[in-house]
Amino acid sequence: MKRTILLAILLLTTSLLAAQTRHYQPQSELEKSYYDACQKEVFPEAVRTNPDAYGETLLAWTGVIQKYFVDDSAEEYNVIFYYVEHRYFDWIEDFFYEKPLNLTSKGDGFFTTYWLVRKDAPLEQYCEEMIGNMIIAYGYPYSVDPDGTVQMSGEYLRFISADYVDFKRGDLFLIF
Repeated sequence: MKRTILLAILLLTTSLLAAQTRHYQPQSELEKSYYDACQKEVFPEAVRTNPDAYGETLLAWTGVIQKYFVDDSAEEYNVIFYYVEHRYFDWIEDFFYEKPLNLTSKGDGFFTTYWLVRKDAPLEQYCEEMIGNMIIAYGYPYSVDPDGTVQMSGEYLRFISADYVDFKRGDLFLIF
């Protein structure tokens, strides 16, 4: 009898925890198309080691936006370059916690990516307010700077407020 009750409690607890955890869900059909097509297991160090091997490979990298630069020289749009500290992401949303996304405190160095924004768009929304937030960048690596920073195109960028990201809990699952 006690064994049956214990098993029932264990099954109920497990199912409740499982119901609060899922694989990452892209937030739009457009993001889903990039998510489904990209490589998520190729990291910046692999590109630094052999850049020619990945130039035509759509990658998804995650990290924390450290700074930005705006190039307003184009007539139709501004180009916002984001300098990102790469962090590993387990591609799991865990709603059991207040902050459902987990990034590790360690990563694979730095990368930059860019976004084209209309001239009339409020730049502060895409610049200063982004510092410290998570980014998922889908793009193609196209160059490596002398300091090792990988340049990546910005095919699709997903910005996620730091309010939803735990920047250390992911270390528990770091297997690198």
